[in-house]
Amino acid sequence: MTPHQFRHFAAILYLEAHPEDFETVRNLLGQAWSRTTLIYAGSSTRRAGQAYGKAMMEKRDALKLIGNGKRLRRGRGKKG
Repeated sequence: MTPHQFRHFAAILYLEAHPEDFETVRNLLGQAWSRTTLIYAGSSTRRAGQAYGKAMMEKRDALKLIGNGKRLRRGRGKKG
């Protein structure tokens, strides 16, 4: 494995574990432009989808804690 191949492989492994963190990869690889990192590591719809899904699940879980397990209702205020 050449040093270039190792850098590429390490970038891919890191991005698989942290799909939203292109900036860290850019800094570790010493690249000035984020566009270069996207080309180098490859942009992936799957990684983006995973990051989005993770963020939505975390938000959903946080709302469950706020509601103490009760469903939150939208558009209905307290009568009184």
